[in-house]
Amino acid sequence: MPGPITSGRLPGGSLRKRRFGARASLWSMGGAHGALLLLGLSSVLAAACPGRGTTVGSASVLESAQGAERLGRIAEARKGWERVRLAAAREGDKNNLVRAYRALLRLGAEAGDLAAVRALGKEALSSSILKTDDRAQAAVRLGAAASLRRLGRLSEAGAELTLARGLGARAKDRAIEARALGERAELTAIGGDIHGAGQHLAEAAALLARLSGPGLAPAALSAARAARLLKDFPRARRFGQQALRSHETRRARVAVATSLVELSRIEQDAGDRRAAAGWAEEAIRRLQEEGRPRSAAMTRWAWSRTLAAWGEHAEAERHRAEAEQILARQGDRYSVARLKLAGGQALVRLGRSKDALVPLAAAAKELEALGERYGAGEARILVAQSRASAGEPAEALEELTQALDHSAAVQAPELTFRAYALLGYISDRLLDRGAQAERFHRGAVTALEQVRSSIDPLGEVHAGAEEAAYYELARVAVRQFRHSGDPGMLDGVLAAVERSRSRQLLHAFSRVGASLADSLEDRRRVRTLAGEERFIAQAMQSPGGTPALRSVLFAALRAAREARAKIEGAALRIDAAHPTPATTGILKGALGDAEALLIYLVGRGGSLLIAITNREAQVVELPSGAELAKAVEAFRLLVDGAAAPSSKAVRASGGALRKLLLDPVRAHLKGKSKLYLVLSGPLWSIPFAALPDGEGESLGTRYAFVRVPSPAGWLKLRDTPRAQSATKTLRVLALADGALGSGSSPLRSALRLLGHTLRPSADALPDGRAVLAVASLREGARPGRRRGQGRPAGQTTKLELDPLESSLRKDGLTDARWVHFATPLVLPARMEGPLQPALVLAGGSGEAGDDGLLLLGEILGLSMDAELFSVAELDSGRGAPHPLAADSFARALQIAGVKSVLLPRQPRGPRPAGWQSAFLQVFYRRLAAGDGVAAAQLAANRSLAIAFPGDPRPLGAFSLFGAD
Repeated sequence: MPGPITSGRLPGGSLRKRRFGARASLWSMGGAHGALLLLGLSSVLAAACPGRGTTVGSASVLESAQGAERLGRIAEARKGWERVRLAAAREGDKNNLVRAYRALLRLGAEAGDLAAVRALGKEALSSSILKTDDRAQAAVRLGAAASLRRLGRLSEAGAELTLARGLGARAKDRAIEARALGERAELTAIGGDIHGAGQHLAEAAALLARLSGPGLAPAALSAARAARLLKDFPRARRFGQQALRSHETRRARVAVATSLVELSRIEQDAGDRRAAAGWAEEAIRRLQEEGRPRSAAMTRWAWSRTLAAWGEHAEAERHRAEAEQILARQGDRYSVARLKLAGGQALVRLGRSKDALVPLAAAAKELEALGERYGAGEARILVAQSRASAGEPAEALEELTQALDHSAAVQAPELTFRAYALLGYISDRLLDRGAQAERFHRGAVTALEQVRSSIDPLGEVHAGAEEAAYYELARVAVRQFRHSGDPGMLDGVLAAVERSRSRQLLHAFSRVGASLADSLEDRRRVRTLAGEERFIAQAMQSPGGTPALRSVLFAALRAAREARAKIEGAALRIDAAHPTPATTGILKGALGDAEALLIYLVGRGGSLLIAITNREAQVVELPSGAELAKAVEAFRLLVDGAAAPSSKAVRASGGALRKLLLDPVRAHLKGKSKLYLVLSGPLWSIPFAALPDGEGESLGTRYAFVRVPSPAGWLKLRDTPRAQSATKTLRVLALADGALGSGSSPLRSALRLLGHTLRPSADALPDGRAVLAVASLREGARPGRRRGQGRPAGQTTKLELDPLESSLRKDGLTDARWVHFATPLVLPARMEGPLQPALVLAGGSGEAGDDGLLLLGEILGLSMDAELFSVAELDSGRGAPHPLAADSFARALQIAGVKSVLLPRQPRGPRPAGWQSAFLQVFYRRLAAGDGVAAAQLAANRSLAIAFPGDPRPLGAFSLFGAD
C-alpha cells in the first residue's frame, strides 16, 4: 500500500506532533459534538492517498495555517490553507493538496460559507492531480460530507458519503468504505430510518472486523456514533474502545481525546454517570497536557451542559467558569458571550435571577455587537425575566421590546412565543391590567397566527415556551370574559386550548420521526426532515460555532420546517390531529345529559379549569403547575406502589387532589356518569378513577373517565363514521408461548438495556383467551400457530397467535370491531428517535424492518377501522413512562382510524394477581352485551371495587382514550 501522506519531511519539531496538530485544532470547530465529526479526519488520509508527501513551497506557511486554525482564527487560517493549496498544486504534491482542500472545506463550514464549500468540493474533484486517484477523491468527499453536515445539509452529506463509499470500494480501501458506511448509518439514524441505519452499521461492523492500521480509528468512531444514536450501547462501547486502542497504539494523545469524548457521550446516553464522568475528565486532562487549551475549554463546556442536566449545578458551573476563562485568554469574544448566556440560563433555572442579571446583560451586549441577533434575543428575554422577578416591570418591558425586534429580524417564532408569554405575565401581574394586557393580547394573537400552518416548534424548551404563551392567551380571554360577560370570549379560551393541546402531541410525533403524511414516500421525507430539524436545533445549542455558522444553520432549519409543513399540511390526516377549534355552543349541543367535558390548562403561575355541560360553561382558576405537580406525585406514590395504601393515606392525599381538580365544579356534575378529560402538564399521569369521592368510595365507581385529545378532537372522533359491519366483531392477538419471537434489531438491544423485557407476562395469553371466552367463542377451538379461527366462515371472532409485524403493517386492522392485544406495550422513559411507544409482536419474516416492534411511527401508516383497540399489559422498563407516551400512542391509533383506546397504566411495584383479567372479563362481557365502551369501563371498575374492597389501585389500572 502506498505510504501515508504525512511521510513528507517537515522542518522543525516533532513530526508526530505536527502530524496530529491539524487534527487537534479541529476542536475549535464547534465543541465536542462538532469535534467528534471532524477530529481525526486527517488520519483517513494515511490510507486514502498514494505516494510520499513532498515539501510544500514553504513549510512555514503550512505551520502558520495549522496554528491559526488551532486558535480559531478562521479568516487567517483560510488564507493560510489557500496558500498551501496553491503551492501543492504548483508542485504536484497530491497529499498536501488533499490536506489543504479538506482544511478549506471545514473552515468554509465554520465560516458559514455554504457556497464556498460546494465550490471547493467541485474544484477538488475536477483537479487534474486528483481526478484519477480514487482514494484521494474519496478522502475529499468525506471532508465535503463532514462540512455539509456541519452546515445542516444532511441530504447532500449523505450523497457525498455514498459516493465516497463507492470510491473506497473501487480502490479496495476498507478503511474509507467502513468510515463512509459508519457516517452514512449515523445520518440515516438522524433521519429516523432505524432499520436502514442498522443495515449500514452492520456492513460497517463487518469491515471493521477485518481492518487494522491508521484508518481503523476514524472508521470505528463513526460506527460508535451511529450505534449510540441507535441506542445500541454494547456495540457503541465496543467501537469506541476499538478506536481508543488504535489511537493509543499509535501514541496519538490528542486523537485519544476524541475517543474519550465519544465514550463519555455513549455512557451519558446509556445512563452510566460514573463512567461518563471518568471518560470526560480524562479527555480534558489529555488535552491540557498536550497544550490544547481551546479544545479543553470546548470539552469542558459540553461536559458542563451534561452535568447541569443531571442536577450537578455546582460542578457544572465550575467547568463553565474555567472554559470561559480559557476562551477569554484566547480572545474568543463570541464563545465567551455564549458561555455567559449559558451560565445565565442555568442561574435562571435555579431561581437565582438576581445573580443571572450581570452575565446575561453582558452576553446580550456582546452578541448584539457581534451581529448575533438570535442569541441576543435569547439573552434579552432572560434579562427581562430576571428584571420581572426583581420587581422591575418597566425595565423588563424595555428588554422584551428589544427581544421582539431581534426575533422579528431573524424570523424566529419561538423567540416571539417566549417574549409574549413573559409579556403576558408582566402585564397581568406587575403592571396596569388594562392597556398593557390588551397589548399582550393583540401581539400574542398575531404571533400565534403567524405559525398556525407550521407543524411543531423548535425543540422541547421552545415547545414549553409556546405552551406558556397559549396559557397566557387563554387567561387574558378568561379575564375579558369575566369583565364583559361576553360568552364569545370563552371560544377564545377553547381556541388556545385546542392549539396548545394539538401541538403538544404533534411535537411528540416529531420527536420520534412520526409523520401524518398520506403516502409512504411523503412519510419518509417528513421523517427525514424532522430528523434534520432536531439535528440542526442541537447544533445551534452546541458549544462553539460562529455567528455566521448559526445564521446558516437557522436558514437550513427554517427551510426544513417549511418543507415539512408543506407536505404534512397537504395531508388529509393533518386535520384529524390539528382540527378547527370548537365553540362552547357546539360543545353544549354535543354533550348528553349524563356527560361533561372538563378542560385543564396548566400554567406556571396558575391554571384554568373549563367545565362544560349541555346547560352551561364554567371557568375556575386552579393553583400553579408546580403546586399541582406536588399533589399529583404524592397521590401517585400511593396508588402505584407495591403495597396497598392505607385508607387514611388515600383519603388525605387523594382527597386533597380531588378538592383541587374536581370539587370546584362538583355541583355542576350532579347526575353525570361520563366525564371527558382534556389534560395538560402534570395531570397526564393522574389515575382519576382511583381518587376518593369523599363518601368512602372511589370516583371510578361513580364516573367513567375518558381522556380525549382536545375538544375539537373529541367531536371529530365521535362524528367520524365507521365502515365495518356489525358481524365483524372481535380479533385477539397474542404471543402464544410467552417468548420473544425471532425478530432482532439494535432497538431491541437498547430497550433491553433500559430494562424492557419485551416479553409478555405468564398470564397475558390467559387474558387473551378470557376475552375470547366472554365473547362466546366456541370452546375447544384449535387456532393455527400463526392464524387460527375459532369458528368456520361467518364466525365473528378470531384468535391470532404470534402476530407478525410485517403482516399487520401490510394488511392493517380493518376487519374487526374490537381489537385486543395480549402482548406488551413498550412505553419508554424517553421519546426521541428510535425510543418510542411500540407493541411487541412476532418478527423474523425476513422482510426489511421486521424486528417484531410495531412503532408509533409505523402505526400512523396503518389502515384501521375499529371502535376499540385494547392492550393487556405494559412494559415500561426501569423508569416511569414519558408523560406523553401513552397519549401519543393512543392519538396515533385514533388518527389511523380507531375510535377508542384502552391502555394499561404503569405500577411502581407488583400488582396482586388477577387485576387485569378481572377487569378485561367484565369489560368485554359488557361490550358483548351491547354496552358502550365507557359504560363497560364503569361496570368493570365497579366489579373491581367489590373484588378488591378498600384498595383503590385496581381502579386506576387502565386508562380509556376516545370518544365514547
